[in-house]
This record gives sequence, structure tokens and C-alpha cells, in this order.
Amino acid sequence: MEIMLAHHTETQIRVTCDGSYSHLFDLQPLTLSKKDADQLLLISHPEQYGRVLYNALFPHGTPAYQTLKTLPERILLIAKEDDLDAIPWEYSYGSTGFLILNHHFVRGLPPEQRIPPYKLDTGLHIVAIPSNPLSLHIVPLNIDAEWMRLKEITESLPFALTLERVRPPTIEQMRNAVASQRHRVVHFMGHGGQLEDGAVLCFEKDNGELDPVKICAAGAENCLSSYT
Repeated sequence: MEIMLAHHTETQIRVTCDGSYSHLFDLQPLTLSKKDADQLLLISHPEQYGRVLYNALFPHGTPAYQTLKTLPERILLIAKEDDLDAIPWEYSYGSTGFLILNHHFVRGLPPEQRIPPYKLDTGLHIVAIPSNPLSLHIVPLNIDAEWMRLKEITESLPFALTLERVRPPTIEQMRNAVASQRHRVVHFMGHGGQLEDGAVLCFEKDNGELDPVKICAAGAENCLSSYT
């Protein structure tokens, strides 16, 4: 299911569903200001704001509503203007709860801005990093169960796919697994945190102790650096 949003007038938004016109809605009730009251409402009662979003996208009787009733596996939302893209549509809340819990909800570009999907000439290779450092500063994880779930999921896929586990889950071993390789997807399982200038992932050292690694916004060569 593809939903496209575009301005019809300054405040009226045109909704297109799977290439055909569906309906219009008023943008003003959906716009959150920077006032504390608005932000508190979204945090404390997200379902209340979510109902407003849901009713804008899927008013009863419209083509968009009728298509949603067919229970599509995926909903692709395309917001053609920045003010529409800034709205947290993922909070949409209907009669069965949050929309994203019942459907794969993704955002996309208008057709004219899309590029053809990249075609792999080999099978996909996932480099998994299940990290569970020995530290008093983080809560232990059931990392083996997480690894087994990942194995079960990938084994059921009808694609050529290789799943590799990094042992031990150190930054050096991860670098060795992806260096000079193509079509590698890094899947990190473990603790992380947020800093003012980036994020931190909790890798392990060779002896199993905590090794916080800073993830910065620099180029690929300097993307991962030890954090102290």
C-alpha cells in the first residue's frame, strides 16, 4: 500500500492511495509546536495524538481506508514536502492500536526521485556481533538467545545468505570481518548509548571486559574509534 501526501493548498493536504486520489485533510490540527504542552502530550499520551494522525490518513469510507481494511503487509508513506515529512506519522493509532505494530510502516521517495535497486552479484553476507561485556555498568543480556533468534530468522529466508558470527565480539575482529569485502551487513546486538557528538556501542575486549566504541559521523575510514 502506497500513501502519498502533497499540498493541495497551504493547509489542505491531498492524499493519494496506490496512485489514485483518496481524500483531503487539514494540516493545522496535526502540526506540533515547540510548546511544552504539545511535547508533553506526545510523550505522555501518544495514542491521543496518534488518533488524529490516523484519522487524517484513513478517514472512514475513503479509498485509503478501504485499502487499509485489506490488511496490506506494508505501508509506504511518501511525504512530498518537508513540513509533511516532519510529522511523526509513525504514531498513527487506530482501532487496533499503533499502526506500526500491525504493518511494516516505511517512508519513501516519490517515484521520480527513486533510483533502481542495487542488484547483488553474490549472496548477502551478514556479520553479526553479539556483544555482552562483563561490566558492573551495564545490565547482562541474554545474548545467546538473541543469536539463536537471528539464526532461525535467516535460515527461513529463501535467499542466498551467509550469517557470520564475530568471535570474540571486539572492534578489531569486526574490522577483520568486513575489511576489503563486498556486500557485508553489520548487525550489532548489545548495549549502546548517546553522546553529544555521536553514539557509543558496547563491544568487548579480548578478555570479555567492556570496550565502549564511539560511532562518529565522519567518513568510513574514521567511523569507528575507541572511546574513552
